[in-house]
Amino acid sequence: MKYRYLLLALAVFAYASCAHVEPAGSNLPEYVRDIISGKDTRLHSLVTSYNPDDRSKSLFVLGPMERSLPAIRALMTCDRFDNVDGRRTPDGLPDFAGESLCAIYDIDYSGINESGELRRATVRSVIQAMDTVCFVSPYDKSGLGRKPGAKLILLTSPRAALSGMSDVDTLLTALSCNMPVICPMRIALEPFFAQKKKSAVIAVIGDSAEKDLDAYPAYVQSLAAKAGMDTSACFVRTDSTAKPLLSLLDAYAASGASLPIDMLLVDNHRVDANEIRAELARVRSVMNEESFLYGNLVSRDFKVVDLAAVGAESCFTSLRRRNLFTHKVAYPTIMEYMSVSSPADSIKEMLLQYNTKYLH
Repeated sequence: MKYRYLLLALAVFAYASCAHVEPAGSNLPEYVRDIISGKDTRLHSLVTSYNPDDRSKSLFVLGPMERSLPAIRALMTCDRFDNVDGRRTPDGLPDFAGESLCAIYDIDYSGINESGELRRATVRSVIQAMDTVCFVSPYDKSGLGRKPGAKLILLTSPRAALSGMSDVDTLLTALSCNMPVICPMRIALEPFFAQKKKSAVIAVIGDSAEKDLDAYPAYVQSLAAKAGMDTSACFVRTDSTAKPLLSLLDAYAASGASLPIDMLLVDNHRVDANEIRAELARVRSVMNEESFLYGNLVSRDFKVVDLAAVGAESCFTSLRRRNLFTHKVAYPTIMEYMSVSSPADSIKEMLLQYNTKYLH
């Protein structure tokens, strides 16, 4: 609370003296500092006046195309809830019926080696989702296109979340903007590490097309250090075999590891999490050979977490809690945008309208 009061006090002083507010935290990227302080007047005004509680706005999915495209396709067809009363039961209708689902295909984060630039890119993509300006071509300097604003943001890239989510949180908190930004990796892992266990072993089944899987070990190490854990490890495997769990456990044992795995994150849209749970049931049954071979490699509380399901369920819950569903009887609409560099200014990114699709 002290920091909030400090920011408010600085804002009053700046208004009286016609000076810019200097944001707390000198470690923030310059891009974020300029928005918070008001040096970037347009984006400062955008964030401070933004109202995400508008059901006519859209749900935005952010990240590289190899991540955002499977995520938005999953949202299109997701049917995990009853659309009328919100019960966790399918009703034959898409959970996001009548909604406008927008994807912003951002740059390939694996090509960014400088952490400050990645942090800036993460915040910039959130700002782009909130903004209503887009461009019809790379040579359009005036922003002739228009796009919907966001009422909810789903961040798909673990690397972007690891590097930039704290800056997003700082920006939105400093300017009192209640825009929900959902990060499945954080939702899955932070409650587990909050239990203050002595050790943690996390496994990840990813997709070989995804170039940011290295964020998982870094994030696990960071959470373990904050929790004061004695031992932590993160084992990442790219796999889409017929028996993904047993294949992962074979590779885990072959690596020389012996501690049982506590949680398996499924970050591969080609892998069925329910199939993994069926494999797990066979491993847990003492009547099966799998139990003898693999039983000591999974902890008693071993949990399978489908990150695609985490993202979809979190989005549905947020929209329902805030009463922001459109309630239109229609299939979801998909609009796609792409973040590119301006030919006139290689530092400035432009958001181009890419495509519009309807689910039939």
